[in-house]
Amino acid sequence: MEGRIIHKVHDDILSRAVTAFVWGDPPRSWPSSDPAAVTRLFGDGGAELVQRITALLAELDQVPPDDDLVVYGDRIEQALESNHPELTKPAREALARRYTFGWR
Repeated sequence: MEGRIIHKVHDDILSRAVTAFVWGDPPRSWPSSDPAAVTRLFGDGGAELVQRITALLAELDQVPPDDDLVVYGDRIEQALESNHPELTKPAREALARRYTFGWR
């Protein structure tokens, strides 16, 4: 349809869970994996969110690394933007930082 505007619908809960998983709660200065932060923030729903995040990580494990961390981070973000438009930019950036920090 010509002139049609497509709006992305973000999954704010999943995005917040991803950010907590990567940065922790309370936040740390370095990215890692903290499933306990997700369960602390989301209670009973935390386990399902951790499963969804684990599936995202398995998918991102397939993105080929690069010696240039900027290129690698861009690949991660592009894969997420293409395959998971429901994630907010901060969530995509958090996952990219997790991968590039671990690759150093």
